[in-house]
Amino acid sequence: MNKAQEYIVQILNHSIHNKKIELDTNEDISWKDILEECKSHNIESLVYYGINSNTLKTIDKEILEYWKKQTFMSNVYQINHIKQISNILSIFNDKNIPIIVLKGLVIRDLYPKSELRTMGDADILIHEKDIETVIEILDNLGYKEEDRDTYHIEFGKGNSHIEVHWSLTNEGMFNEIDEFNNEIWLNAVEVKIGASKALSMCDEDLLVYLCIHMAKHFINSGFGIRQVCDVLLLVEQRSKFIDWNRFMIKAKRSGIDKFTMSIFAICNKLFEMSIPDELEKYKVRDEKNINLIVDDIFANGVHGYRDKMSTKIKQLTYENNKKKVSYISSFRRLYFPSSDNLCEKYGYAKKYKLLLPVAWIHRFVNTIFRKDYSVSDKIKLSMQGANISKKHSELLSWLEL
Repeated sequence: MNKAQEYIVQILNHSIHNKKIELDTNEDISWKDILEECKSHNIESLVYYGINSNTLKTIDKEILEYWKKQTFMSNVYQINHIKQISNILSIFNDKNIPIIVLKGLVIRDLYPKSELRTMGDADILIHEKDIETVIEILDNLGYKEEDRDTYHIEFGKGNSHIEVHWSLTNEGMFNEIDEFNNEIWLNAVEVKIGASKALSMCDEDLLVYLCIHMAKHFINSGFGIRQVCDVLLLVEQRSKFIDWNRFMIKAKRSGIDKFTMSIFAICNKLFEMSIPDELEKYKVRDEKNINLIVDDIFANGVHGYRDKMSTKIKQLTYENNKKKVSYISSFRRLYFPSSDNLCEKYGYAKKYKLLLPVAWIHRFVNTIFRKDYSVSDKIKLSMQGANISKKHSELLSWLEL
């Protein structure tokens, strides 16, 4: 961690526990760097809340005014967002459609002020049989489909976004996910979101799911410090309601037991979280790899997309590991795919085999000049890709993911 990141951890440790910190103003503190780091993890409001008035007075006026304004606007947005989601849940209730609310919609209540736990969208889980009815309801409310995957659909209306899931993650990524999908409905508990009733996972299943979700992001892109705070607060506040032996059985069954204990080790390292006695025998004590994961957390930002090219490399690494091919081989295929793949993309090469060399040049030029990646990104892919991939592959192997 760099100095700004160390300060953020100190402040967060106060903020999430409803305390204020007074920093030593004799130290050289770059509030600009701290604010930029907060932005990448979507924790500006949460960090601002943890700074006491004496320390706030030492912050550059322009930075402070911007920070106060962003915090106010974020809090207003979060409050209005919950009202919108509450209204939608009320309609689902009227139609007798069971809904399990996920992630931030539930976790936010563990924070000193719920609006401090920001959400860019709202995630809900439904039964697959209700998909068409839910789509119709959201369409009538002005929400339009923006993206679709094998297990969820993303809807948007202005700056309001909803992800509708019928499974927790894509099939095959984690072991026995279908069984876990069934269990969470059986163990679900009633909660209130704004003025509306909904279902939530029980504490035990929620913690397993948070770790599965983090593992998914770690594999493909990365996750930020906010997700670590979610796990920390759930363990600290709900530990006595969790059957830790049953929790570990579920974590092992999904193949995330070592990853989960590594997250617990990070919570302990950064925020001095006590690890439950029942999990003592599963403790992870590899300081080197824990530090590598902490570095990865801060490098990636809230959803792991802070560094687009590193994300692309990680995705390639995971795919390569499954196919048991090297990064160099996949890198070569990225620029010079097989003739069959090339012919599928460029019809002229399929029709006239003599034009295959032209198609390879066409492909190479298109890859080099793709506008969704900057020149520096492409240089990074070429010069550092193999090294980044090797490190990520080693971490995935160590975490048994």
